[in-house]
Amino acid sequence: ELTKNEWKIMYYLFSHAGEICSRLDDEKSRIYRICGMRPSPVFSAPKIQYIREQDGELYRRSYKMIGFQEYVLCRLSGQFATDFSIASRTCLFDIRKLEWSDELLSLFHVEKEKLCRLVPAGSAVGETREEITRMLKLPRPVPVLSAGGDQQCASLGMGCVEDGRIAANSGTGSYVIALSD
Repeated sequence: ELTKNEWKIMYYLFSHAGEICSRLDDEKSRIYRICGMRPSPVFSAPKIQYIREQDGELYRRSYKMIGFQEYVLCRLSGQFATDFSIASRTCLFDIRKLEWSDELLSLFHVEKEKLCRLVPAGSAVGETREEITRMLKLPRPVPVLSAGGDQQCASLGMGCVEDGRIAANSGTGSYVIALSD
């Protein structure tokens, strides 16, 4: 259960993550070369850094810093895992090496142990926990897959699979995604 102070931090998290990004103006090109995006309050890294700066105790007590997708995978399988497409939205993932970037972890002051195990999109992260298997009335556990990010998968579905292709997708948010070598 979150304390009043922890709820306050969550509330301010989204508005103040932008300040973290502003402090990194001189690093935008370097960050982009590693993770393929510029710092934004939408991504995990500035939010995690803000939590660490504002409430170091909360950061230290946190076993993992996860998003919704990782939370669902963990609730289903008991495993802390994320796929490359979800990890790419953190601003901490090296898109060429397909691993957490030590350079970006250092820049955003995030410990690698606070992040999930990485798997390719479409990979099984484990099987359903006993409680989930029983609740769903399954005869045995079934594989739990990390299926990929919604916008990344949508761009594939719209045929954005070769250099020079662009996909535009609207829903809760609107995105234009391009593939370029």
